[in-house]
Amino acid sequence: MDVTEHDVIANPAGIRIVSLESAQAPRALEDVDYAAIQGNFAIASDHKLSDALALEQMTSPYVNQVVVKAANRNSRAITDIVTAYQSQEFRSAILGNRFYDGFRMPDYFNR
Repeated sequence: MDVTEHDVIANPAGIRIVSLESAQAPRALEDVDYAAIQGNFAIASDHKLSDALALEQMTSPYVNQVVVKAANRNSRAITDIVTAYQSQEFRSAILGNRFYDGFRMPDYFNR
C-alpha cells in the first residue's frame, strides 16, 4: 500500500503537499521549501544524510532487510549477501566513509 498526500489527516500550516516518484525528490529540492527523501536516493544524489533537517528513526526490522522468495532463502547468493551485510567489513566501510554520516547501523552490530 502506498501513502499519498490524501492520507494526511491534518495540515494546520496549510503546506501544499506534492507527491513525486522517490527518485525525483532530490532533484526537486531547489523548487520546494521541504522534501522527504529516502536515504538511498539522497545518498545517490550526493546529499549527506547528516545535512538533513531530520532523519527518520527507523527501528528493526526495517533496516537493511534482505528479502527473497522462500524457495531461495538458503541459496548461496543470498547467504553471501546476508554474510556481507553482517560483516565487519561492511560496518567499517559505512563508519569509515563520511558520505554515510547519519546512516542508521543495523541492530545486529549493537549486540
